[in-house]
Amino acid sequence: MTQILFSFNRVKAIEAILYISSHISDPTKHSISKLLYFADKTSMERYGRFISGDTYFAMEYGPVPSATYDLLKNPQLSRIIEFQVIDDKKIIPLREPNLNELSDSDIEAMDTIIDIYGNVPFWKRTQDSHDDAWKEAWDKRGDAQSEMMSVESIIKLLEDGDELLEHIRMYHE
Repeated sequence: MTQILFSFNRVKAIEAILYISSHISDPTKHSISKLLYFADKTSMERYGRFISGDTYFAMEYGPVPSATYDLLKNPQLSRIIEFQVIDDKKIIPLREPNLNELSDSDIEAMDTIIDIYGNVPFWKRTQDSHDDAWKEAWDKRGDAQSEMMSVESIIKLLEDGDELLEHIRMYHE
């Protein structure tokens, strides 16, 4: 069976970074990555899609949205002028998010997760992101530092995940 992959939307990813970083007290690469993972799971469960269509990789401290993380690592290299990275971790938004680029459901999913995880410590976000989808990929990685997490393994964690997976597979085939 074909693996489910989404198309990455760079504009939505940047707006999601700006949205989350302007709504939490510790906007770092780690906190934004974890909140996006939780928000994407929420969005998938409610609406059958990820916010920016990113691909997640299991890394030591939990799931990382690959393309979004590349933007967070070096915004200058990616020609991003919307935020800066201080001390290689803290994200400073340089403008408000453009809410026209995010759907109401994107904002709802992020708000839900910001309410739950916006002010929890690093260790709690890390612990909670080490779910079965992360563990499955992490255990497959061998000597590598990361391994791609399948969308299917993330969906299986959700309520009615099997039904949702069947629906999404039909849409993607």
